[in-house]
Order: sequence, then C-alpha cells, then structure tokens
Amino acid sequence: MESNEHTDSKAVTRAVRYRAEWDKAAKELDEVTSRLEEIEQEKSALEIRRTKLQTTVDVLSPICEELEQEEVAEWRSEWDELAKLGIQECCYRLLVEENCPLSAISIRFRLEDRGVKLDARYKNPLAVIHTSLKRIPERVRSFRRKEFVGGDNTRVAWVRFYEAIKPAVSKDSAVGN
Repeated sequence: MESNEHTDSKAVTRAVRYRAEWDKAAKELDEVTSRLEEIEQEKSALEIRRTKLQTTVDVLSPICEELEQEEVAEWRSEWDELAKLGIQECCYRLLVEENCPLSAISIRFRLEDRGVKLDARYKNPLAVIHTSLKRIPERVRSFRRKEFVGGDNTRVAWVRFYEAIKPAVSKDSAVGN
C-alpha cells in the first residue's frame, strides 16, 4: 500500500506542476490578448490621426507654395526697385536685413541671391562694394577680423567686415511714442 501512496504523490506532484504551467500560460495568453486589443485600438486612433494630418498637409501645401511664390516675387520686386537707387543703398539695406557683420564677398553673393546683377553693371563689384560702404561711415561700421583661409584652414588673413549702424532712438521720439 505504501507503493500506491508513493505513486499517487508523484502523480499529484506532476499534475500540480502542469496545472501551474497551464495557469501561468493562460494568464500570459490573457495578457497578450488584452495587449493586442489595446494595440489595435491605438492603431485605429493613429490611423485616424494620420488621415487628419494628411488632409491638413494636402490642403496647406498649395496655399504655402502660392504664398511663398508671392512673397519671393514681392521681395525680388522690392530689390529690383532698390537696385535702381544704387549699390550703396543696396549694400546698406542688405546689412540692415541680415543684422550681422558681413564681408564684401558675402555682401556680393547675397545681393546676387536677391537678383541684383553686379557683374553686368560693374567691372569689379568687390571694389565697388568696398568703396561704397566706406563712403557712408555714419551708416556703416567697418572693421577687420582674422579669418582662417585655405583648404586646410592653417593660413590666417585679415578680412574687412561691414555692419549697419542702426539709428539711435532719441529721447524726444521715445517719449512721444
């Protein structure tokens, strides 16, 4: 009879172990199923959000492109008119817009980006820029700064920079505003 009790305890022990594994697997299966349902709900919400965003992008894209083209055309038109006033005024306006010191070569390239045709009007545009800006010291400050030059940046050169002098607000005009 003892052998029968021993066999029963082995069977119970194995049954308990299998039941514990089954319980663990069933619990994990419920968790995975629940998580998959959450993911499906999140996916549905994300799909709705994506559709709304795509609609917004589709509606705003042509509006943005049209406005950008209008602004560029208006900006170029302003610079065309400004170019008629001369290189000095163009350089000063550029320095005011950029709001940072620029070298003559930077001024040249940025004026060309704005549609001012320097090569067509001047034989040596850089010399004209330097001369024009030196003639208005009350509106433009010039200074030299060491710059590294060359492909390996080991050589140093002195480069002249120009910066717009902003008109100071007088106390009388500040009080009147």
